Amino acid sequence: MGERTQLLIQVKDKKDNLLIGTVLHYQWGYGRTMLMDALNLIINFPWHYDLDSNNIMDHNNYPEIDTFLKNNLNIKFPVLARNLYSWLGNTSSGCNNIPLDFDKTEYNLKNQIESPYQNNISSLELAFHANQNDFANQCDNNDGYMIADIIFDRYIEKCEFKFCYNPTQLISLESYSNDVKQSHFLNLKFISAYKTICKSYDIKVD
Repeated sequence: MGERTQLLIQVKDKKDNLLIGTVLHYQWGYGRTMLMDALNLIINFPWHYDLDSNNIMDHNNYPEIDTFLKNNLNIKFPVLARNLYSWLGNTSSGCNNIPLDFDKTEYNLKNQIESPYQNNISSLELAFHANQNDFANQCDNNDGYMIADIIFDRYIEKCEFKFCYNPTQLISLESYSNDVKQSHFLNLKFISAYKTICKSYDIKVD
């Protein structure tokens, strides 16, 4: 039920190291909902310092999770990745596509429990290592995808928004808006205004 869309957020540093690849889900995400949420997230994106600390966004240490993220998924800053995952889920009008309970996941990893009900290694892989080639496999989608490619150092240095109905075939925002469900909301007036706002924040939109 719902007009389901997903936003893939890929964050890398200037040396092309993956910081996080994660997906947000919108149960009623068609039209302007996902686009405006993505813009809001980028405008309010936390600084590196605020994310790379165990004391800023949570007061718990998760050594098993962090070790897995770093050694198995090549996540350079696991604490930053965890905090960013949480910040995105808490700030977005959507939700984390793969819900995680860090306490349960830490317990399962520490005790080598492969839970069939999420909070396991597979959940971490999906929640932190999604990319354009495979993220659609974890999605329940019927109204399109959006991708935010971000280069991040102390703050966002570069960002590009991309759109598609098939992740193997990126299309322009204008083409994305041509779908019958989108066209009423994503009219030419809105697209022009949206691109203008994005440009003012140095966000590239094709």
